[in-house]
Amino acid sequence: MRNYDWIIMGGGASGLALCNELISSSLRGDILLIESNEEKWNDRTWCFWSENELGESYQSNFFWKKIEIRTSSGSREFKSDPFSYRLIRSGEFYRKLYDRLSQNARVTIVREKVERYKSLGPYAEVKTDKNIYRGSWVFNSLLSFAPIPNSVRGGLKQHFLGSWIRTEKDCFDPGKIRLMDFEVKQEGGVQFVYLLPISAREALVEYTVFSRGVWEKPRYRTAIKSYLLEKFELQDYVIEEEESGVIPMCPDTFPRITDGRIIHIGSAGGLTKASTGYTFHRIVEDSKALVKSMAYYGRPIPDLKATGRFAFYDRLLLWLVKNKPEKVPGIFLHLFSCNPKSVFKFLAEKSNLLEEIGLFLRLPWPPFLTALWHEYFKPSSTKSLGSISQHDHLDLPIAKLAKGNQSGI
Repeated sequence: MRNYDWIIMGGGASGLALCNELISSSLRGDILLIESNEEKWNDRTWCFWSENELGESYQSNFFWKKIEIRTSSGSREFKSDPFSYRLIRSGEFYRKLYDRLSQNARVTIVREKVERYKSLGPYAEVKTDKNIYRGSWVFNSLLSFAPIPNSVRGGLKQHFLGSWIRTEKDCFDPGKIRLMDFEVKQEGGVQFVYLLPISAREALVEYTVFSRGVWEKPRYRTAIKSYLLEKFELQDYVIEEEESGVIPMCPDTFPRITDGRIIHIGSAGGLTKASTGYTFHRIVEDSKALVKSMAYYGRPIPDLKATGRFAFYDRLLLWLVKNKPEKVPGIFLHLFSCNPKSVFKFLAEKSNLLEEIGLFLRLPWPPFLTALWHEYFKPSSTKSLGSISQHDHLDLPIAKLAKGNQSGI
């Protein structure tokens, strides 16, 4: 049995980002990365808003500064300066990070399947289908091993299927994205098309739905086909790749520490933003913060994302998505009619309270007042903001640790 300083369960975006930050830091120690898949491919696209690149390892493949929102009652087109909407294809990201990690003598990568883990006082143990490993800290990015809140399991989901298509004629404006096109049937939940063109003849066309139930794949494909025919008179095109996913829209706090030395990262740690599903930018920021805290405090200090006023905003919007879906397109149209810089700071949770008040004054109040009543004041409501559901068995209270991490060590 070999001992490691850090064990990372899962070699997806969050596992690779954390491993990359560890070898880029002044910390010294051995790292074990456990990933069951023999090969990672272009299984997803990550997008995020940012003023700058996140670093050499996270450079985006494409970016846009011209954005379009469409609804049946109107549309909005605007420039997002100084923010860009950035895209990273997972296949290239995997190749770049695995190449870098495999050349580092401190990193061991094994292709094994995790069966269980447990904390044993001063260390933690991970059992795979082939070996048993011990580490000072274990970081878990596998949803199957995450202590997911009960509200996730039958709750609202964002589910989608995207087709990377190539056409024989010029159809798209490669300088502009359709972030949300609500000019589709709004039946059984909020639905919109998300269009990212990378050339006049190539684009990701994604059909996205917010609802409790998840569709079968042929239904998304039919919806995409109808959309391309209606909006672009496009019948002949080649589908080069497909990607799909299901993201739980949960504003509740995910436990980030369990059993003392197990830290949950990525979506398994609740880093997916409840109201939008964006995760990648948060993963990179969280990885940097975890490494900084280990260098400063000698232990990882995870951030608690689903707390404070942004959890409050997310909860109200999700109530409307679930109970008043017909109001949602208009809300987003009003939101993106505000100053773009303020909107993107808000979406990135970098805005201050005064900026947020300025945005809210431009939104329709009645739907949010209804959501506020049902979520927080109705007698049957039991919601609590900022509650911490995890337990830390070490010497410092987790609330104090989280506060320290948020201060930007």
